Amino acid sequence: NIDFPWLQQQVMWALIVASLWMFVGFNMTYFSAALQNVRQELLEAATLDGASAWQRFRHVVVPEILPVGGFVVLLSLIGSFQLFELPYLMLTGAGPDNRGLTIVLYLYQTGFDSGDLGYASAIGWVLASILAGATILQRRLVSRGEVQ
Repeated sequence: NIDFPWLQQQVMWALIVASLWMFVGFNMTYFSAALQNVRQELLEAATLDGASAWQRFRHVVVPEILPVGGFVVLLSLIGSFQLFELPYLMLTGAGPDNRGLTIVLYLYQTGFDSGDLGYASAIGWVLASILAGATILQRRLVSRGEVQ
């Protein structure tokens, strides 16, 4: 068993860095695809109108990739709420003083370690409701920005 004393103090930072390491490549794939689908005629028109590189990025590229950005934010939000295996394996549970406790890990501890399946079920329903609300909010925000 290898001891990492810094991990005992910086639990959340270690989880954040490990999560970034796991998911940045996944999200960059979506952004790369979105950037490749930016309509070239819009960029050319902006260039002919005298727009600088920053103005083309701000007024053409960002609105074109905004739906993908919203999707990536939603996936990241759902992924962060569902974070279980990383703290469980990295910290062998929730870590010292429950510093690495996530909502799904709390659900697991409540249901399987404590045996309180009713409370664990309530936690699961609240989590599902939060994620459904975030999904509905994201869908409404993206649909407002789209051209009909």
